[in-house]
Amino acid sequence: MPSGPGTSAPRAAALVVATTPAPPSAFSPCWAPVKGRPLVTWTLDCLAASPHLSDVLVLAPEGRRELVQMLAARSGWRNVRALASPVASLPQAAPLLAALAHLDATVETFVFVDAAQPLLRADSVHDVLTRADATQVAIAAVPVKETIKWADEARQVRRTLPRSSLWQLQTPAAVPRATLTRADLDLLAGMLRTAAAH
Repeated sequence: MPSGPGTSAPRAAALVVATTPAPPSAFSPCWAPVKGRPLVTWTLDCLAASPHLSDVLVLAPEGRRELVQMLAARSGWRNVRALASPVASLPQAAPLLAALAHLDATVETFVFVDAAQPLLRADSVHDVLTRADATQVAIAAVPVKETIKWADEARQVRRTLPRSSLWQLQTPAAVPRATLTRADLDLLAGMLRTAAAH
């Protein structure tokens, strides 16, 4: 992770999932304009400036790849490039795995990011990378604010779950290449689908 004078080059890369809900014509938050720029550009600003990432790969629907490349050139993002998604729908584990194959073999840790996350902070990226080194998987999360009920199969409410023990998963999420499993990708794809649907 460390980079700069006297340290090795970063060995982590980010995969930004900017696919769209099906059908492709449906509203997609990450491509909505915010202050004259697509929402995804605010996320890419943060990632492109991170000293901890050697590469930022955007998984975008067909037709958006050229837009990402144009935004990268205009914004000076030298480490940002786009890959057309094989499916113009919500994230699935198989396309995520296929996209990772386009990253350099020297990348040791993958950072997964929801494209529609304009408030992404550089310290969040650093934090999940540091924790992934120790725990193998690290996912950003915030305390749940909503009241959540536990119901039985008949949909009868049985109890209220204590919010003190509940966390809402977000991105970024970091996973070392050496320990990445299909179960990890299934979890990440589900998390990213939930984010894209909202």
